Amino acid sequence: MEHPGGVTVLPLEPDGTVWCVRQYRYPFSRTLLEVPAGKLEPGEAPELAAARELSEETGLTAGRMQYLGANFTSPGYSEEVLHIYLARDLHRGAAHLDPGEFLNVERHPLEELVQMALDGELCDGKTTVALLKTQLLLARERGEAASGGL
Repeated sequence: MEHPGGVTVLPLEPDGTVWCVRQYRYPFSRTLLEVPAGKLEPGEAPELAAARELSEETGLTAGRMQYLGANFTSPGYSEEVLHIYLARDLHRGAAHLDPGEFLNVERHPLEELVQMALDGELCDGKTTVALLKTQLLLARERGEAASGGL
């Protein structure tokens, strides 16, 4: 299946909390907790799309946007590539949702979200990958030994 690609943004506050969105997903007939994400517009650079989606869904802008790599969402079915970003130095503004988009913005501690993923409460793949990469990066920044790389 052809897909233009997309972005996932994990907005991290200095206190270790993460801004998330909770929205109803029709294919699963349930509400999911996710980090902001969206499709690339034609010709749009991933970093610009990340900033756009962050602002549209949460009203936040980031002073620093760090690229954490790409993720193939379903390589046996789709050519979709999601570019993952960590957003820091956040500033609040007003959200500008796309027409037909309904979501609630919430803040959760990073460690709580990781535990929710481990417990199966948080099932969104892009969010799980963004949490893992962020947790490993933060451990590296603190000088903690962490196996694996980004």
